[in-house]
Amino acid sequence: MSLARNGPQSVYDLAPTVFGSLTTVRTALAGMCDDGLVSAAERPVGRGRPQKVYRLTPEGRRLFPDNSGLYATVILKLMEQQDPRAIHAALECVREGTVQMIRNITGLPPGQEAIERTLVAAFKDGWGVDGTTDDGVVTATFFHCPVLQLARVFPALCELHRQTMCEVAGVEAVLGEHLLSGGRRCVFTMRFPTDSPPDAE
Repeated sequence: MSLARNGPQSVYDLAPTVFGSLTTVRTALAGMCDDGLVSAAERPVGRGRPQKVYRLTPEGRRLFPDNSGLYATVILKLMEQQDPRAIHAALECVREGTVQMIRNITGLPPGQEAIERTLVAAFKDGWGVDGTTDDGVVTATFFHCPVLQLARVFPALCELHRQTMCEVAGVEAVLGEHLLSGGRRCVFTMRFPTDSPPDAE
């Protein structure tokens, strides 16, 4: 349940939430990995050994259905019947509010550091996201979509998410692998300019 609520976590994160010893938690996670309910990946931790982080697989997420998307879908459908423009206006309002909230949290203008801090904050909030940076390219991988049911009916939500990331990063966010297209995650890449060494004469 903790993985469903809080996103990817290590054994050390999980043990206090389930009131179990590290050995007990490791044994349980190993069994869940064998059953295909949980997957493990290594996460760098400072200069020490990488830490193993566990997350729910799509099969594991099915054990925790979320029916809020059903109610939201009905509400938005009713709005669309009344005035199709209302959907666009509502999504714009959400995008603007989200961008402003992120800027209040990071205290930074659009840029690489702003998007990196945003991804760290999202991970801590349980969004199930990994952010990596390599040679000026930031990759944001979302393993869980809290509005997936809603996005199936209103795909514009995915574009809203992409535009939000563009505004925070100040560069184009390119969507690659996509949950709605049958992928196991949503992957965004953002390329930032790097300082190139001067050409040798």
